[in-house]
Amino acid sequence: MYRKEIKKEVTIEDIIQELEQNSLNREQVQRKEYHKNEQIAEDYGRVILLKQGYIVKFMHVKKQERAIGFYAGEALVDFDRVFVSKEENQFVLKALDKCELISVEKQYFLDYLSIRPVFTEFILKKLTGQLHQFVVKMGINGKYQRDRVLIGLINAAYSLGAEREEDFYQFPTVINHYFLADYCDLDATAFSKICKRLVDERLIFLKKRQIVIHLRKLRQAVKESQGIYL
Repeated sequence: MYRKEIKKEVTIEDIIQELEQNSLNREQVQRKEYHKNEQIAEDYGRVILLKQGYIVKFMHVKKQERAIGFYAGEALVDFDRVFVSKEENQFVLKALDKCELISVEKQYFLDYLSIRPVFTEFILKKLTGQLHQFVVKMGINGKYQRDRVLIGLINAAYSLGAEREEDFYQFPTVINHYFLADYCDLDATAFSKICKRLVDERLIFLKKRQIVIHLRKLRQAVKESQGIYL
């Protein structure tokens, strides 16, 4: 069996490489490409790993699609739907730019984790982070608009790969104001109004059409108004 020696922190690429090297047939590990605005195929019973690109996760709400999550390569995508039926799924995944995905047969993936504790630990950390982001995201409902934007921007930044020790994070061009407004559970007009206030407070900056946030100051603002630490 091929096993890569891990001398650094595990990456998604390490996992993909070993899964491909040890697969017995083409069904176990498949590479797929998607282009901007393409809907990701519903591979139920398979694990999806995002190697590169950006994906937005929508939920159907009153016959409309509402953005509730983002994925940026390298990422474990929508792992929970591996264990639900097609009828139970209420979410849609769409590519925001050119994406390369690795689709892995569920049982093969789980069996492999059982013999590679270092990979299991990595996956659990990913899932824990995603669960925290989801709980925080759901918790913004019903809050004041300013708090929704503060928490939403921080959470979105983390889901897109921002590091906690970073002071600033610039959202990629594919994550536009409409997606972020949707994610913060606001309409575009209300979101823009709050953002203008945050610019005046020097908590965020606008670089052409991109939003740059001051992560440390945003966390402090949330802590002061909500008593929440993100």
